[in-house]
Amino acid sequence: GSCVIDYSAPLGDETMVILEGTADVTETATGRTHRIEAGTILSHPRGVDLHWEIHSPFLKKFWIMWLSPNPATPQGHLYVAHVNDNPSQWTAYKWHEPAHGPQVSGELHTIRGSGSTGTYMCGLWRTGIGMPGCAPDGSISVPYTTPLGDETLVLLEGQADITNEITGEVHHLKAGDMATLPSGLPMRWTSRAPFVRKFWVITQAAAPAT
Repeated sequence: GSCVIDYSAPLGDETMVILEGTADVTETATGRTHRIEAGTILSHPRGVDLHWEIHSPFLKKFWIMWLSPNPATPQGHLYVAHVNDNPSQWTAYKWHEPAHGPQVSGELHTIRGSGSTGTYMCGLWRTGIGMPGCAPDGSISVPYTTPLGDETLVLLEGQADITNEITGEVHHLKAGDMATLPSGLPMRWTSRAPFVRKFWVITQAAAPAT
C-alpha cells in the first residue's frame, strides 16, 4: 500500500486534510520535509513541486482544488497546519452582510490568506463561551451569505445548523460532516452550545485585495 509520488498541483491550488494514514512530503526547492498524519492540513499552491512518500498500508485525504480565471501572485511554498492548532492569538471574526450590516461571530485563525490563483483562503473558526458575539452558553445564530466567496467546510467539533432562508431547508451538522456554501445564498448559521470549531476554505475568481 505504500507508494512514491511527485506532484505539483498542476490543476490548481489544492488544500487538503489528511483523514487516515501517514506520509513524508518534501518540498523539492527547499528540501524541507513534513511528516503528515491524520489531522494535518496542507495548502499546496499550484506549481510547487513536492515529493510524496506514502507509508503503508493506506492514506486518505479530503481535498479542495481551485483554479481561478484571474491568477494572483504565484506562491512558492507549502502551508502546513493541523486541525488541532490552537494559536496564542485568535482574531474576532468580523464581516459585512449586505442585507444586515456589520456582524461579529466567534474567532478566526487564518492559515493561508491569499492564493496563487485568485482568492484562496483557509483556516480555523470557532464559537463558544466568552467568544465575540456568542450568547452566555456559547451558542450563536447569525445571517451568513459567505460574501468573500464560495466556502467549503469540515465541522471539527460540536454541532451546527445551516438554514437556507429562501427554502427554509435546515441542514444539521455534527463533527466530521462537510458542507459547501455558495456565495450570495441567504443562509443562517447557528452554532449550538457550548462549542463549535470548523476548518474552512474560501474561493473566489477575483484575486484577493492587496
